[in-house]
Amino acid sequence: MARMTGGEAVVAALLANGVRLAFGMPGMHNLAIYDALLDRPALRHILVRNEQGASLMANAVARTTGQPGVCLVTTGPAACNALVGVADAARDSVPMLVVASQIRSDLIGQGKGAFHEMADQKGMYEAAGAWATRVNRVEQIPAAINAAWVAMMHGRPRPAYVELPEDVLFATGEVSVTAAAQPPYRPATRAQLDEMRASLLGAQRPLVYVGSGMARADAGAELVELIERLALPVISTIHGKGVVPDDHPLCAGVMPLADPAWRTYLARADLLLALGTGFSEASTAFWQLDYPARVIHVDVDGAQIGRNVPATLEVVGDVRAVLLELNAALTCPHLPSLALTCPGGQCQGAGSARGLTWRPVCHRRGPNRCWGCARL
Repeated sequence: MARMTGGEAVVAALLANGVRLAFGMPGMHNLAIYDALLDRPALRHILVRNEQGASLMANAVARTTGQPGVCLVTTGPAACNALVGVADAARDSVPMLVVASQIRSDLIGQGKGAFHEMADQKGMYEAAGAWATRVNRVEQIPAAINAAWVAMMHGRPRPAYVELPEDVLFATGEVSVTAAAQPPYRPATRAQLDEMRASLLGAQRPLVYVGSGMARADAGAELVELIERLALPVISTIHGKGVVPDDHPLCAGVMPLADPAWRTYLARADLLLALGTGFSEASTAFWQLDYPARVIHVDVDGAQIGRNVPATLEVVGDVRAVLLELNAALTCPHLPSLALTCPGGQCQGAGSARGLTWRPVCHRRGPNRCWGCARL
């Protein structure tokens, strides 16, 4: 416990959660935070010329590091300006935090014409898709910051908003500062792993579909191990691009939605392993694609599974944890070495997923099968 101002509690809570960089602009109501920043050089502040820039910079930091980006804004118009980055973060599942000031507590909702007063500043952020809270006492500030961290980092990432009235920021109180709890480890169940293993080994024309959740989970190495083990072709959404290197022979790149051949390729697959995707409108040609009858959908957010594309197996869990355990479950001494050529010699350029590769099948189940020749 230490006695500090509300502004000092904000800075201390951010530092406790590993924040070392914040973007923002001072204003009349949030100056207590900037006073605290002067004494805590470990938290670097980058001054912007418009709060929209601060929110987009925080958004970009979160995308590139996987950790929440932070922006600091003052009341009213400044908070409005920062909505741009928040709305984008909500749509793309980006963890970013807006710490905004508010008019004095006793003036909120009174409509008296307080400087920069808004009818519902917090509600504006909730409407944009952010988790939002208002703090009423200095002692509550670290808990509010930690609750925002849990909202941003546990499950599907999202933006968060913490609102602090001016009088709370300048007041003092006894504050205890700790870091937020770490996200839980969420693997698949044994039954789910067994079913995934049986489906992948039994499929004749499987396909892997990768979304932005794979990039956020940093699960590229685990996915490459899986696809090389079973020679699984991979396509991705725009935000899943790069999870598997573009020059990998099993990477078919971003799904070309307007290409009829690709639509046929997808429809003729007999199993789709969807990883970290919500099958949004932009990545599914307005939900007009024909998907295989069997879909295994893995995502950290259970609300996304089956919402747009029915799933025959729903796996709610961290995609990296699921792939780690799936790779262990798929260890099979009978799988032949990977060879990206057509066994029948009928395919031209069949050494990559773009040319439709063949995949080795366990000798206990049958011969190699080709994705490119007439036996498809």
